[in-house]
Amino acid sequence: AFLTSDDQYEFLRMLFGLSNAPATFQRLLNTLFSKLRHDKVSIYLDDILIFSETVAEGLEVLKILRNANLKLNVEKCFFFETTIDYLGYEVSLEGIRPGKAKITAVSNFPKPKTVHQVRQFLGLSS
Repeated sequence: AFLTSDDQYEFLRMLFGLSNAPATFQRLLNTLFSKLRHDKVSIYLDDILIFSETVAEGLEVLKILRNANLKLNVEKCFFFETTIDYLGYEVSLEGIRPGKAKITAVSNFPKPKTVHQVRQFLGLSS
């Protein structure tokens, strides 16, 4: 919160422009979901991936968010998916593989001609 000569104001959402905001938010989510096993939920900053075999298991995660007064942006949510792009990888029942964008980037990368370009390619493809 902050004060002006006229009133007091407080933010309703985390400001991700602040240097410690991502770490603070990550710590909050890790604390909220500490009792769930890692094979049920994966959290990276504001990306939450729920692994559930039933609707009830998925709702358990959503209830934790609701009880903490956290809101989801429904336009950015995907529900009942069997394959999803997560952090640049395609995650499905078959496993994890590079996402289409990464495969395209590697396929279209020009033939390296310098040591620097080889290093760029290795960074991209690993």
